[in-house]
Amino acid sequence: MLRAILASLRSPWLFHRVGAAILFFFAAAASFNGFQDISGFANDAEAYPPYGVSFIGAITSTAQKPFVFRRMLPDIANWTTAITPRPLQDRLHNWFYPSVGPDLHSKILSFGRSDAAQSRTWFFPYLVLYICQFLSTLLAVIAMHLLCRAMGLQPAVTLFAPVIVILIVPYIFSAYYDCTELALFFLAAWLALRFRWWWLLPIAALGAWNKESFLFFIPTLYPFLRMRASRKTSLAAVVVLCALCGLIYLHALSLFAHNANTGAWLQWKTHFSDLLNSHAQLFVNDEVYGIRILRVSTLAPTLLLIWALARAWKHLSVAVRRHTFIAAAINFPLYLLFGNGGEYRNLSMLSIFFLLAVAWNLEDGLKHMECAQPVSGKV
Repeated sequence: MLRAILASLRSPWLFHRVGAAILFFFAAAASFNGFQDISGFANDAEAYPPYGVSFIGAITSTAQKPFVFRRMLPDIANWTTAITPRPLQDRLHNWFYPSVGPDLHSKILSFGRSDAAQSRTWFFPYLVLYICQFLSTLLAVIAMHLLCRAMGLQPAVTLFAPVIVILIVPYIFSAYYDCTELALFFLAAWLALRFRWWWLLPIAALGAWNKESFLFFIPTLYPFLRMRASRKTSLAAVVVLCALCGLIYLHALSLFAHNANTGAWLQWKTHFSDLLNSHAQLFVNDEVYGIRILRVSTLAPTLLLIWALARAWKHLSVAVRRHTFIAAAINFPLYLLFGNGGEYRNLSMLSIFFLLAVAWNLEDGLKHMECAQPVSGKV
């Protein structure tokens, strides 16, 4: 037994897998910290007061439509709170906040910025939501790795392309359900490439539970489904998956019919006003990872993004390009009609294209570095 354990410890396979897991963990932790810096949960109401988006609004289901439909993480937090004994919740609160009075300090820095987290009433669901979002971020990195492997990319690229993308995520995404949506997008694409279509049923259900727009993502999986199944089977799969997402959305509509606002807000005017606003196009900035830089939607980062995507386009597989065409045909109209101006997070259906474009550029860069490296002796 001891000999088998020692042999496994000497195995390069085991060491590399443990190393990859550690790399993904720290990349997810850094990305999650960036998210906490720029938005957090309880600060949503301060950042977007007209929308009524807040941690308490999400947990109590009193948020305005369509935000109240994004129920997966709040429902998990409420369910976990309901089954966890109150004395245990109080002990955790006392451990997180060991001092009392005006000098109250939490053992987690981001908790100290939230009034909701300090409250005994809201502390535990806040903690559960905090953990769930970090796990979603970690799952997103792992799902990106699996997708890159399914695409046949070289091992170094399958490791570092997901790390690059997840570190960029806080510059683009800000809502508590965004990383969960990304994780489910990448998992759905990977399952469509590697397994029979019915494996997508739970992913579709979770995706619609997390955000109602997952329904529109389903048709983008058709080119990946066609790689393993006939046209008839692939189309039937898309119809069934869309129907499942639609039923979940209709259920949410019936549950929250009396919540304020409508299910979709027309925002197309904000896009035109932003285009005419030179300050919004050139100088708006955000602080992420402790450094203040230009917002991704300003001109210089946008041009850099277009350059990176254009370089990779013709080198991507036919299936990926067809997926991207479908995603763009669906997502751009939705973004122009219903998304806030300059919020690239509303173009999330193009995330798979973005990941694979980053992967190709990374692979291309590694090839050029190998060609330029001088021949030397062994160290």
